[in-house]
Amino acid sequence: MAKIAGVTEGSPVRVSVRPGRIVIESETEPTLAQMLEAFDPKKHGGEAMACGPAGVEAFADGNP
Repeated sequence: MAKIAGVTEGSPVRVSVRPGRIVIESETEPTLAQMLEAFDPKKHGGEAMACGPAGVEAFADGNP
């Protein structure tokens, strides 16, 4: 299980307790290479904004 989770001897982990379970999580951040490898354009691709331009974006075209 540790190998699948990427945890080896000496790896920092966070232990928490929830009703009926003990949770052990790795505290190491993924590397950029690992994040890029996990990137799926179908799942994560595209850009969506919940609102219109704000701040500097609103003036990006030069018209206030």
